[in-house]
Amino acid sequence: MNGADVVESSEIWRRRQVAEFWNVGLSTLDRWVARGHPRLPAPRRNPAGKPFWFAAEVRAAAAAPETADETADDPTPASRSPSIEMSDAEALEILRRDGRRHR
Repeated sequence: MNGADVVESSEIWRRRQVAEFWNVGLSTLDRWVARGHPRLPAPRRNPAGKPFWFAAEVRAAAAAPETADETADDPTPASRSPSIEMSDAEALEILRRDGRRHR
């Protein structure tokens, strides 16, 4: 994208909109960004350094087929932190099922 490209503001999502799309909190979204979640495109940064995403890219990544990394079983379930009740993959599967029900 260069300076001549025009983008509708409705196409740009900020952190809160992306978190609402995935039905997660901002801290979870921040963790996904930091870890490079396979279903979330890396954010772009505005001149002030704030992250943003194009809505179409977020939707496309969410609809993309699962990768082997996402479907692999957790080899060390006992090593999970007690504060984390489910893995990101498990949470993502629940979100997908809920999304299919609401269509």
